[in-house]
Amino acid sequence: MAPTSEQPSRKRLSAEERRSQILAAARELFIAEGVENTSMRRIAGLAGVTPTLIYHHFADKEALLLAVCQAFFRGLIEASADALGQVPDRAEPFARLRRLMEGYVRFGLANPDVYRLVFMTKLASLKRERMPQGHRPRQDTPPPAEDEGFGLRAFGLLEGEIRRLIELGHLKPGEPTAIAEVVWATGHGLVTLLITHGDFKWTPFDELLALSLDVLLNGIAA
Repeated sequence: MAPTSEQPSRKRLSAEERRSQILAAARELFIAEGVENTSMRRIAGLAGVTPTLIYHHFADKEALLLAVCQAFFRGLIEASADALGQVPDRAEPFARLRRLMEGYVRFGLANPDVYRLVFMTKLASLKRERMPQGHRPRQDTPPPAEDEGFGLRAFGLLEGEIRRLIELGHLKPGEPTAIAEVVWATGHGLVTLLITHGDFKWTPFDELLALSLDVLLNGIAA
């Protein structure tokens, strides 16, 4: 009997691997072509799956965009936790806040394309209530579902540090959420400028970042 040649079998991806594959394709197209110009069919083609299969993992394009944003905020939370973990126990009062903002800026600059997508693009097709917000809900707002709260958690790390500094008397009395918004806006502004105008002859990055934080802290310190 003549020997038969066997075709190598294609590896069957797990559901999680397939989901990650689809998500990577969506992120690439959202960045390259814009959310509104990207279709589920285009995403399926780049991911190498049928359009029907996508809907087994994501309800619609909004769900895909939400997942991209969640992944970004998840990475930001991890970077923030790492930054806080580097602060010695007996550090100066503002060391934790400095590290937190340094971690934010560095993470944004390390992920410029997704940062643009999350913060600098008009996500017209995404319902506002489904977007992971970098803003803490007011007292009368129900807490977000577990899978939609990454943006809130990222902002919560900053707000929690602001609240701690106010309670210890290191910051001027004020509403923690509002102060955290101002601090975040400073970091966001720096990231945005460096991403959009990176060819400008800025002050060396470490010096620029330190000076930005000095100016900010001098304004809010008690």
